[in-house]
Amino acid sequence: MIEPVVIIGGGVAGAAAAIHLARADVPVVLLERTVGAHVKVCGEFLSNVSLRELAALGIDVARLGAVPVNEVRIDGRNPGRSIKLPFPAASLTRERLDQALLSVAEAAGVEVRRGMPARGIAPTGHSWSVETSRGLLRASEVVVATGKVDLRGMPRHARRLQPLVGLKRYGAAQDGKRVTLALFPHGYCGLQPVEDGRTNVCLVVTADRLKALGGRPEKVFDEIVRRSPHLEPSLGTASDPVVAVGRVPYGFVRRSTNGAYFVGDQAAVIPSYCGEGIGIALSSGRSVAAAIAEGVSAQAFQADFARRVGPRVRNATFVSRALCTRAGRGAAQLVAGAMPMVVRKMAVATRTPSEPAYNSGN
Repeated sequence: MIEPVVIIGGGVAGAAAAIHLARADVPVVLLERTVGAHVKVCGEFLSNVSLRELAALGIDVARLGAVPVNEVRIDGRNPGRSIKLPFPAASLTRERLDQALLSVAEAAGVEVRRGMPARGIAPTGHSWSVETSRGLLRASEVVVATGKVDLRGMPRHARRLQPLVGLKRYGAAQDGKRVTLALFPHGYCGLQPVEDGRTNVCLVVTADRLKALGGRPEKVFDEIVRRSPHLEPSLGTASDPVVAVGRVPYGFVRRSTNGAYFVGDQAAVIPSYCGEGIGIALSSGRSVAAAIAEGVSAQAFQADFARRVGPRVRNATFVSRALCTRAGRGAAQLVAGAMPMVVRKMAVATRTPSEPAYNSGN
């Protein structure tokens, strides 16, 4: 019996990898720890890279209700100047996108096992043993696509990275089809329209600042309102639930592996203001499927992917650190107001580069 490739995680990266592998006639089992779609701390921005990758997977984002996004604005105490994005973009909730991707995966022949988290993996000769909540699975290869949650015994080391906490909730609809980047002391917040007349409000704040506010996420939203009162209608209310993820390792890039393939946020974590997290996830899913189908080792794949996305993540992380400082916030608003071309060039420079054409045996 041919052992399948086991993919751990049914988010964007895991589902994309599963679809591409199944279409290459590789048997795939995908493990998803949750039973159904749920809210995730994600900006939900679909860049031109994401739109291209999703179209290749057969996903029509317009039919799913995606909202076109064509402008970006950088706000401080007052509204900033709107700048036209240099590429097409859209916004779609992860609940709707993730469900659509898993449906396509199942239609392609992927065996999707929901409500079945993986607890650990171990090499066994020329294959793998995957420990799950329902026993052991044998796998020819393992793809780790667990997003912001690390698999047991495989933490992403981020000791030198800035400790930031991600928070998210949905607010009322804002005017226009734009992304607003609101700057505030110790963090920044992104607002953009999503389907059903809502606004995705997703922010990062330093762990120290959240601790100083008593660990209460709603206090962070209150600070944004005090600094930028014009955003209050879209920021949500105390009754709107907040989801959080602690100490996101923005700037992390995995350059080596234990023999498993790592994709999505397990491969690289670009700061959220770039709006390219989904693009990296989809691109890594396509790339890992090509690598496995052509016999490219996990280490060769991981090193190559790090070479491609590393410079973009590094530059974006530098800007992210600056945005959490007073001087950096002032500089960002000055540049956005006086030199919008710089903002557009930065948007292009943080997109995911095309995947390589692997040669069998590399």
